[in-house]
Amino acid sequence: MRILAGLMLLLAAVMVVKIGENRKKLPDEIILPTPAVSPSAVNETPPNGNLITVDYGNNSYKILAVRITAGDTLSLIPNFEKQQDAETLAESNICRTAINGGFYREDNSPLGLFYSNGNLLSKQIKSQLVTGFFWQDLNGNRGFGRELPVTVSETDFIMQTGPYIPVGDYRLKLVQDEHARRSMVAKDDKNNFYLISVIDGENSYAGPLLADLPSIFSQPKIQNRISFTELLNLDGGSASFFYDKGAENSVILSSLTPVGSLLCLKTN
Repeated sequence: MRILAGLMLLLAAVMVVKIGENRKKLPDEIILPTPAVSPSAVNETPPNGNLITVDYGNNSYKILAVRITAGDTLSLIPNFEKQQDAETLAESNICRTAINGGFYREDNSPLGLFYSNGNLLSKQIKSQLVTGFFWQDLNGNRGFGRELPVTVSETDFIMQTGPYIPVGDYRLKLVQDEHARRSMVAKDDKNNFYLISVIDGENSYAGPLLADLPSIFSQPKIQNRISFTELLNLDGGSASFFYDKGAENSVILSSLTPVGSLLCLKTN
């Protein structure tokens, strides 16, 4: 999903159907194109993770969750300039599991702080959308939250994205929202990290309202499987991507537009 700064999703943005259409756009507008593809359901459990189905309101959602274990190697791969197909990018980097990263602007620059492999591609910004940070330090320790815990130079990678969402029985206060596939990094009560995609039960290109995420993840059916405590939203909608490869099967949720970056998980 291309954006010109995601704030306007929270502040009554006008949604745009076509990527890159030639019209004047607001400075903080999110572009949420409508998928021009046939709906499809995902019935397979990710080979390296979990599939949880939960009913919320009048909808059924599927949560695909892959835990990042201590022996895994995680990298953040920029794709802002090359705009490679996400599946090709995952395969060429030999990712076992992969998910899209954070938001990016129409000029293909990251929205907010983005640092990877010693390269600072974008500085930190103040935003009501990208309110969190996900990082990995030089020793492979990972974390996310509202505040930067270390200086950028002490990290292997760090990206600004959001919103940061504590799990609980409440809804985010948004002026305008859309049903869309959601990508996230999540943490449980044992401080385990997960790569997560949330999709509609019958249409893998659709998903929940952003406002509903804290309440959805607080549902007993989910908490009894994995006790999630915190979520960090990534880019979603047309630029959401999920990839999990096993020895006998794979689960791939393709993106409709290029991803700005990719979180790539490998097993040592």
